[in-house]
Amino acid sequence: MSPSTAASTSTRGSSSTSAEPQRLRSALATGPFRLYPRLRPPRRGSTARKGGRALSAERHQIAELIATGKDGRMYATEPDRLRRLVHFELAREPRLPQPELRQAGVGLIALGDFAAAQKVLAAAVDRAETPQQQVAALVNLGDAHRYPGRLDAAEAHYRRAIELARTRCPDYVHYTLQHYGKHLIDARRPHLAVDVLTEVLEIRERIGDPALIASTQDALSVARAAVGQRTI
Repeated sequence: MSPSTAASTSTRGSSSTSAEPQRLRSALATGPFRLYPRLRPPRRGSTARKGGRALSAERHQIAELIATGKDGRMYATEPDRLRRLVHFELAREPRLPQPELRQAGVGLIALGDFAAAQKVLAAAVDRAETPQQQVAALVNLGDAHRYPGRLDAAEAHYRRAIELARTRCPDYVHYTLQHYGKHLIDARRPHLAVDVLTEVLEIRERIGDPALIASTQDALSVARAAVGQRTI
């Protein structure tokens, strides 16, 4: 809420400070970032739904505070709030369900706390009850190593995720290859990245999801630019 014209200078300064997170959200929504879909926050203790699955209030709120940049990396839109939510979730350990543990790890990646994210996501891999849960956690664990430049460790996690997806949950193959393609760009292997991301684009065009297609086109353009090819 903007301050009234009769408000004091100090009051205006306070209101301006409190408005910063909202201005950041507006900038992210219209700038080179893509926010997760904006949904009505559920009440504490209630659940939202994502893809037909129950989503806890805290897990939902953590997802809402993470944006994906044009560079394909995750960022916190409101770092202080996200940090509080992540710490609240982790305080529930060891009773935290695996999907919520993984989401807390993703939040730590967005906050730049990579060492903590690696520990949390390694635990999420070990606690996975389904191939899908394990694949998702492995991909996130790869990201937690890739972001700070630990590319050899990241490669091992991505490859394990790809192998598991191909053999146990084929619907997740495009997801694993998308992250691996971005890893290959960071590893300065753009020719292979182009091959991998071209495969991902073909899969996602068959799926027909515009957001997924756009995400892969962005990554493929970066890879092609790195090898001097025409971008999308």
